[in-house]
Amino acid sequence: MKQRATVACSRKGRLLLVAKERGRWAMPGGRPETDEPLSRTAFRELREETGLPAVSVRYAFQFRGARTQHFVVVADLPDGPSRRPATKLLGAAGPD
Repeated sequence: MKQRATVACSRKGRLLLVAKERGRWAMPGGRPETDEPLSRTAFRELREETGLPAVSVRYAFQFRGARTQHFVVVADLPDGPSRRPATKLLGAAGPD
């Protein structure tokens, strides 16, 4: 069974989601690289998908999907201004 680190983070009562293919929305996350701890995967995936650095992550819970075991962590973000989403999050083409 595949493993995935799923990152839950909120700021001011709003949950961070990223746009995925075919108009789907999801929490940031992804599969670990070879021998990578899932906590490290969470830090890496959050930065890759949103540009946001996590101050810390902590295990929340896990659940089993059809083909994937999801390890959900809660990420604490630094105080300060929000980052603008990367093009990767907007899809193939963004507005002009």
